Amino acid sequence: MYIRSKLNQNENFFEHKLIPSLHWVHTKKSTMAAVVSSEKKFQLYYFPLKAKGLGVALIAQFSGLPWDGPASLNYDVRKNWKELKSSGDCVFGQLPYLKTAQGVGINQTTAIVQYISKLAGSTLEGANEEDWIMNQMLIAEAEDLYTALQKYQPTLYVSLGRPDRFKADLEGHRFYWATWVPKQFKMVEALFRGKPHLTTTGFTAGELLLFSYVHQMVLVQPADMLEGFPALSSWYKIVLNDENTQAVLNGKSNFGNLENYFVKVEGEN
Repeated sequence: MYIRSKLNQNENFFEHKLIPSLHWVHTKKSTMAAVVSSEKKFQLYYFPLKAKGLGVALIAQFSGLPWDGPASLNYDVRKNWKELKSSGDCVFGQLPYLKTAQGVGINQTTAIVQYISKLAGSTLEGANEEDWIMNQMLIAEAEDLYTALQKYQPTLYVSLGRPDRFKADLEGHRFYWATWVPKQFKMVEALFRGKPHLTTTGFTAGELLLFSYVHQMVLVQPADMLEGFPALSSWYKIVLNDENTQAVLNGKSNFGNLENYFVKVEGEN
């Protein structure tokens, strides 16, 4: 009887002491998680164009972090661009622009990509050092692709043959697609090394940024642009068909709709 009485007392102890304690711990953890989540929430600003917007939108979407974009903020960037530019927040006079949860402004695409990646950790930086290195390489390569595309492909606002806007002529455009692009794609193809993705996680920031520019290249060139690069072509389709990618491309993310920025040259297929 004495032993049973003690057991009953212990049961009462666990019921009235330990369980509330566990509840407190659970509540504390939930509160801490909410605080950490709110501390990581950021805002992205960009015009409703793919250009430099698609990459950061994809990275935000894949990050798993809380974030807002023009759509969820109900903010018309085009309408408010002059005000935003004159505010001094966009120190280089351009977008994209990110505002952290603490109100710190970040300019330049690669800085924004690195910041979101840091917040998301292995989700965007990769599972190991080798992934991280590849991620960094791909961010740099992606920016090389975009810089060249900007120079050799007409956009909604700048046609070919505009040296005053650093835009090449038709001859340069054709050389770019016939010579420069295949050379770059051949080097990227070699990075796959028989694997379907470029990293073990498959969706690092570098891979997503690279996809965002390759996709815009595909949109202004024939569908067989990736012919001869089987690994790159297969990877492109994997990323393209992911539900997060489709959400961004279909205007269903917090970023909203993203129009095509680059346009085809008249007469080209």
